[in-house]
Amino acid sequence: MAKIFIKHVDEVPWGPRHRTMEDGGTASSHGKFIGDPADGPWVNYSEMGPAFLVKPHSHPVDEVIFVVKGGLKLGAKTYGPGTIVSIKADTQYQLQAGPEGCTFVNVRAGDPKKASFASGSGPKLAPQG
Repeated sequence: MAKIFIKHVDEVPWGPRHRTMEDGGTASSHGKFIGDPADGPWVNYSEMGPAFLVKPHSHPVDEVIFVVKGGLKLGAKTYGPGTIVSIKADTQYQLQAGPEGCTFVNVRAGDPKKASFASGSGPKLAPQG
């Protein structure tokens, strides 16, 4: 990857849409991945539908999340646009979109698929076309 990487989010296609399995597939999520995971950092611009849930998990690297639109629930509190969340490596957390959904940007380095889910809570997502 070049030392300076510039890309407008509109130049990047949406990735596959995922739906949660627990609620019968009503909540959905998809994103735009920008960057090179092998040489990071990379950025993921994501939209989660209302109440979309990401079960308890952690990543082996630090992560930053910036809420762009809607609400993002962490713990008992929902955070709105302009909120920045910094999560240290190996910190277990769960997040959920608010009732209006959530658009956010997250930044990490390393393999974007490398996550450790809490025992029995693995990612129950099904790709949807």
